[in-house]
Amino acid sequence: MTFSEDNISKQIDTENPSWEFIRNSLTKIDPTLKSYFILSDNLTYYVQCAGSKTRLTVEYRKLLGETFKHFILGNKINEKLEEKKWDQIDCKVGPIQVYDTEVLTISDAENIFKSFYEKGDKPQHYSYRDVTEQF
Repeated sequence: MTFSEDNISKQIDTENPSWEFIRNSLTKIDPTLKSYFILSDNLTYYVQCAGSKTRLTVEYRKLLGETFKHFILGNKINEKLEEKKWDQIDCKVGPIQVYDTEVLTISDAENIFKSFYEKGDKPQHYSYRDVTEQF
Protein backbone atom coordinates (compact mmCIF):
# COMPACT_ATOMS: atom_id res chain seq x y z
CA MET A 1 0.00 0.00 0.00
CA THR A 2 1.25 3.49 -0.86
CA PHE A 3 0.14 6.81 0.59
CA SER A 4 1.05 9.87 -1.51
CA GLU A 5 0.81 13.49 -0.50
CA ASP A 6 1.19 16.82 -2.19
CA ASN A 7 4.26 18.81 -1.27
CA ILE A 8 5.48 22.22 -2.36
CA SER A 9 7.84 20.92 -5.04
CA LYS A 10 7.03 17.22 -5.55
CA GLN A 11 4.82 14.38 -4.38
CA ILE A 12 5.94 12.41 -1.30
CA ASP A 13 5.21 8.65 -1.29
CA THR A 14 5.14 6.52 1.88
CA GLU A 15 5.10 2.74 1.56
CA ASN A 16 3.02 0.66 4.00
CA PRO A 17 1.94 3.57 6.23
CA SER A 18 0.05 3.09 9.49
CA TRP A 19 -3.53 4.31 9.75
CA GLU A 20 -2.39 6.90 12.33
CA PHE A 21 0.13 8.29 9.82
CA ILE A 22 -2.56 8.57 7.12
CA ARG A 23 -5.14 10.15 9.44
CA ASN A 24 -2.62 12.65 10.78
CA SER A 25 -1.52 13.57 7.24
CA LEU A 26 -5.10 14.06 6.04
CA THR A 27 -5.72 16.63 8.79
CA LYS A 28 -2.99 18.79 7.22
CA ILE A 29 -4.84 19.26 3.93
CA ASP A 30 -4.51 22.85 2.73
CA PRO A 31 -5.66 24.17 -0.66
CA THR A 32 -2.41 26.09 -1.26
CA LEU A 33 0.25 23.79 0.25
CA LYS A 34 -0.85 20.15 0.68
CA SER A 35 -3.89 20.07 -1.55
CA TYR A 36 -4.18 16.33 -2.32
CA PHE A 37 -3.64 12.85 -0.87
CA ILE A 38 -3.79 9.43 -2.56
CA LEU A 39 -4.05 5.94 -1.05
CA SER A 40 -3.34 3.06 -3.44
CA ASP A 41 -3.12 -0.69 -3.01
CA ASN A 42 -0.77 -0.60 -6.05
CA LEU A 43 -2.83 -3.25 -7.88
CA THR A 44 -6.58 -2.75 -8.00
CA TYR A 45 -7.62 0.68 -6.74
CA TYR A 46 -6.77 4.11 -5.47
CA VAL A 47 -8.73 6.73 -3.58
CA GLN A 48 -7.77 10.39 -3.61
CA CYS A 49 -8.96 13.66 -2.11
CA ALA A 50 -8.23 17.28 -2.97
CA GLY A 51 -9.25 20.63 -1.54
CA SER A 52 -9.49 21.92 2.03
CA LYS A 53 -10.75 20.63 5.39
CA THR A 54 -14.23 22.05 4.87
CA ARG A 55 -14.55 21.67 1.07
CA LEU A 56 -12.96 18.74 -0.70
CA THR A 57 -13.67 16.10 -3.30
CA VAL A 58 -12.97 12.38 -3.03
CA GLU A 59 -12.45 10.18 -6.09
CA TYR A 60 -12.09 6.43 -6.42
CA ARG A 61 -10.59 4.48 -9.31
CA LYS A 62 -11.06 0.73 -9.68
CA LEU A 63 -8.53 -0.89 -12.00
CA LEU A 64 -9.95 -3.64 -14.22
CA GLY A 65 -6.99 -5.16 -16.06
CA GLU A 66 -6.29 -2.84 -19.00
CA THR A 67 -9.26 -0.58 -18.20
CA PHE A 68 -10.69 1.17 -15.16
CA LYS A 69 -13.76 2.79 -13.64
CA HIS A 70 -13.50 6.24 -12.06
CA PHE A 71 -16.01 7.65 -9.54
CA ILE A 72 -16.64 10.86 -7.61
CA LEU A 73 -18.06 10.22 -4.15
CA GLY A 74 -20.96 12.20 -2.75
CA ASN A 75 -23.30 12.56 0.16
CA LYS A 76 -25.80 9.71 -0.23
CA ILE A 77 -28.38 11.49 1.95
CA ASN A 78 -28.64 14.27 -0.65
CA GLU A 79 -28.20 11.95 -3.65
CA LYS A 80 -31.90 11.99 -4.50
CA LEU A 81 -32.17 15.77 -4.77
CA GLU A 82 -33.97 16.54 -7.99
CA GLU A 83 -31.92 19.59 -8.85
CA LYS A 84 -28.21 19.19 -8.36
CA LYS A 85 -26.09 22.28 -8.78
CA TRP A 86 -22.53 22.50 -9.96
CA ASP A 87 -20.02 23.63 -7.37
CA GLN A 88 -16.28 24.17 -7.44
CA ILE A 89 -13.44 23.03 -5.18
CA ASP A 90 -10.55 25.50 -5.39
CA CYS A 91 -7.05 24.26 -4.64
CA LYS A 92 -3.49 24.18 -5.94
CA VAL A 93 -4.24 21.41 -8.46
CA GLY A 94 -6.80 23.66 -10.11
CA PRO A 95 -10.52 24.25 -9.86
CA ILE A 96 -12.41 20.96 -9.64
CA GLN A 97 -16.04 20.89 -10.79
CA VAL A 98 -18.38 18.66 -8.76
CA TYR A 99 -22.06 18.59 -7.83
CA ASP A 100 -22.99 20.36 -4.60
CA THR A 101 -23.81 16.94 -3.09
CA GLU A 102 -20.20 15.87 -3.78
CA VAL A 103 -18.57 18.61 -1.70
CA LEU A 104 -17.31 16.66 1.30
CA THR A 105 -15.27 17.43 4.44
CA ILE A 106 -12.10 16.10 6.00
CA SER A 107 -14.26 13.90 8.25
CA ASP A 108 -15.72 12.23 5.15
CA ALA A 109 -12.24 11.78 3.66
CA GLU A 110 -11.00 10.15 6.86
CA ASN A 111 -13.97 7.72 6.88
CA ILE A 112 -13.47 6.83 3.21
CA PHE A 113 -9.68 6.43 3.43
CA LYS A 114 -10.08 4.30 6.59
CA SER A 115 -12.52 1.98 4.82
CA PHE A 116 -10.06 1.47 1.97
CA TYR A 117 -7.14 1.09 4.39
CA GLU A 118 -8.85 -1.48 6.62
CA LYS A 119 -11.14 -3.33 4.20
CA GLY A 120 -9.77 -2.54 0.76
CA ASP A 121 -13.25 -1.50 -0.27
CA LYS A 122 -15.47 1.53 -0.65
CA PRO A 123 -17.90 2.47 2.12
CA GLN A 124 -21.53 2.00 1.12
CA HIS A 125 -22.94 5.12 2.80
CA TYR A 126 -21.66 7.41 0.01
CA SER A 127 -22.95 7.80 -3.53
CA TYR A 128 -20.64 7.03 -6.49
CA ARG A 129 -21.00 8.98 -9.73
CA ASP A 130 -19.29 7.21 -12.63
CA VAL A 131 -17.10 9.74 -14.50
CA THR A 132 -14.97 7.19 -16.40
CA GLU A 133 -15.83 8.75 -19.77
CA GLN A 134 -14.01 11.96 -18.75
CA PHE A 135 -10.67 10.10 -18.94
